[in-house]
Amino acid sequence: MRLIACLCLALVVSLTSGAVAQQEYASETRSWSFTAPEGWHLIPFDQVADMNAAAQGAVGSSGFKYVAGFSRSPSGIGTPYILVQLQDNHFKGMSYENIQRAANSELAREAEERVKRRMAGNFHFDPIRVEPSHARFVRTGTISTNGLSLECATYGYLGADKIVQFNCYSSAGQLGADQPKFDEMLATFRFAPDKQFTPGGGSEVDKAERLGYATGRIVAFALIGVVVAAIAGVIKKVRGG
Repeated sequence: MRLIACLCLALVVSLTSGAVAQQEYASETRSWSFTAPEGWHLIPFDQVADMNAAAQGAVGSSGFKYVAGFSRSPSGIGTPYILVQLQDNHFKGMSYENIQRAANSELAREAEERVKRRMAGNFHFDPIRVEPSHARFVRTGTISTNGLSLECATYGYLGADKIVQFNCYSSAGQLGADQPKFDEMLATFRFAPDKQFTPGGGSEVDKAERLGYATGRIVAFALIGVVVAAIAGVIKKVRGG
């Protein structure tokens, strides 16, 4: 019960041949799900709660939350690790082309600069790219703070109402080597058929209004989520946790 209460996820354990356990996670309403393959360990609830508290302080609202964390280290956060982030989808009704434009617009850059000024450290992120075949946006970048550096890759899966974002972290220079480990989990992600994203539709006025509103919130929350989770992981490593 504590797992459901803390992660807002229901846990299903399925046994494969040789009694090797894989962990399947789903939202309480079964709106989306994914499987954590063998070798990934659940990050302790208290660490996820600490990151949610840090994110709340950074963004000043409860616009998103971390719902789960996984690490290849059995003792907590240790690279490579993944933080799963949930937020509302304000891109609803927009085409993939408009999402791509919004995510890399001047409004988006201004929102990011405001976020960066709140955070301690050096951050560089490549432009966001949208992958319609996976109904997701993808971004890579580097984060340096407290004398340590991380590489990160972010995958935001678009649903009818929610965005489920996987923030994937590696030690500097290791993202390429770790990517197959991340892909193994990402390949299992699914929205339920009735919760999948449908692009397009809506009037041009509606699209224009959503463009400004969605850009500020989604880009800011996406970036804050990536940075806060990275800093939390680095601090944990610095303290020897």
